[in-house]
Amino acid sequence: MKFYLKTFLLLLALTGFNTLSGNVNLDSLKKQMRVLAGEELISSLCFLGEDLLDSIPEESFHYFKRADRIADSLQNINGKKQSLYALGNYYKTSGAFNVAKNYFDSSIHLTQPEDYQHRIFILIGYGGIKYEILQYDSAIFYLEKAKELAEKKDVTDVLSAVYNNLARVHDKLGNRYEANEYYLKAAMLFEKSNDFKNLAIAYNNLGTINLSFQNFTEALHYFFEALKVHNHKGLSKNLAMIYSNIGVTYYESDSLEKADYYYRKSLNISKQQNNVFDIARTFLNLANLHSHQKNFDQAIGYYDSSLKICREQGIEYGILLNKINLGELYYNHENYQAAAEQMEKALELISNYNLPEEEAELYLMLYKTYRKLGDESLALLNFEKHHKLRDSIAGESKNKVLLELQAKYENEKKQRKLVELQKEKLSAEGKYRFFLIVFLMVVLVFFIFSTLIILQRRRAIYHKNLAEKNNEILASKMETKDKELANFAMHMAGIYEVMVNISNEIRKILPLSEKTKTEKLNRIIHNLDSGANVNIWKEFELRFEQVHKDFFYVLKELHPELTPTEIKICSLMRLNMSSKDIATLTNRSVRTIENTRTSIRKKMNLGPQTSLSGYLLAI
Repeated sequence: MKFYLKTFLLLLALTGFNTLSGNVNLDSLKKQMRVLAGEELISSLCFLGEDLLDSIPEESFHYFKRADRIADSLQNINGKKQSLYALGNYYKTSGAFNVAKNYFDSSIHLTQPEDYQHRIFILIGYGGIKYEILQYDSAIFYLEKAKELAEKKDVTDVLSAVYNNLARVHDKLGNRYEANEYYLKAAMLFEKSNDFKNLAIAYNNLGTINLSFQNFTEALHYFFEALKVHNHKGLSKNLAMIYSNIGVTYYESDSLEKADYYYRKSLNISKQQNNVFDIARTFLNLANLHSHQKNFDQAIGYYDSSLKICREQGIEYGILLNKINLGELYYNHENYQAAAEQMEKALELISNYNLPEEEAELYLMLYKTYRKLGDESLALLNFEKHHKLRDSIAGESKNKVLLELQAKYENEKKQRKLVELQKEKLSAEGKYRFFLIVFLMVVLVFFIFSTLIILQRRRAIYHKNLAEKNNEILASKMETKDKELANFAMHMAGIYEVMVNISNEIRKILPLSEKTKTEKLNRIIHNLDSGANVNIWKEFELRFEQVHKDFFYVLKELHPELTPTEIKICSLMRLNMSSKDIATLTNRSVRTIENTRTSIRKKMNLGPQTSLSGYLLAI
């Protein structure tokens, strides 16, 4: 089974929703702050806090509050809008999204219309909140507004931040080609501005995108480019993550020795930096590696170490990943009870995340696990949930396409309105011609759009009717074949009965026959008794297999404990034959057939609500 979240790679490969502070020497900035005052001091405090936000949030909050107090004491509006924005970023990072939005609202209220750069920062902040609460379409809305404003007003300083965050949202939505394009744009701007810290991040992100395409060579190229920037510029933050991602790339391309080498480099750096999050991630990756190599005990040890850290630090996503991988490890080790327990716990956790594909895979894995445990009821329940979720995902995909078409149409509509405004200064005759053209375009687009919808609906109805008709034809053919089979079975039973009668009649005349003839007659009786039923059943079985392919094979695979007689009875029930007809056909009493049916139900572990005939029809 292939899970898309077997490692922490995609979770940590992307930086936080940010405005990208750039390259600054923090020690130098702290020294300069001793002689700074007023708005310059406020800006420096906010900048310093922003840089520490991911690593030391408490210290970051201290700098933001100090900046806010200074702005209040000086009644400095520019300083106040900066400190409010910075505090909004802190609360967003802390998960207090409503509080963060209030700070952003207050900050933008103080922002002058011509301060485009700060407005773009606020739009990125709104997009970040929507991203964190899984409202990705809303996040794209705010980021597209920020992109439009930055490109229109040529605010290139923050355009890289907009591209970087747009890439992150598209990657989350699975739009990896768009994500790759935006990361490339961001990387070009970072390189142009000598922003090496964020250039390394962009290279790392491009590596993860290429890895998702299974483009291992290109992924390694970008990861090593990120590593080169880190080593050349003496950067240490995210270094462990890059080594870990290189290890994952080698793991996915089956270069296991290299994967182990880079995982251990990542682990050593994480321990030196006392970064428990990276340590937990690397333990998980090492566990997956040993699981792949079938080193069960070592894999369990690493999973336990990763789980311990995740529990202590409250990293629920890490706990989820460990539970999924542990479940798969136990399943492959044929400890199905332990596998089911781990997967059920993972299922409880996965509901907190928007991961329908992975949730569907979990249900499928649980179905297989419960089948192995012999719990057909729970297996069926999980299989139904898997299919239901798969259908839901397919429906969402169709809706997404329709929404994209609608958005494209709305965008075209907005563009046309903009053209209308720009043409207002034209002469009356020119305006008339312009509005006429626009009207015709609208009518044309509406006509095309309506026609496409009508054609799509007609096509859907046609295909639906065609499928129903084909199903009816197939059902009719199958019913006819089943009737022919049943008639053949009854016919063969009649032949068998005639052969038995002949055998009995010969026995009656045996005492009256000569000795030489008696031996011949005994051979005839023996041939009739021993071969008749077997040959009739083989002929029936052959014809049955032609109609219902693999029925006997699947039935024996699912229920190997069934006797040949019970399998014969199952095949006749598959033809919807009654107990009375089966009794006649098999030369048994109706009561014997009913007892056999009860025995079959017990061996199949069917509940009282489950129809035996219905179950056999489904095979």
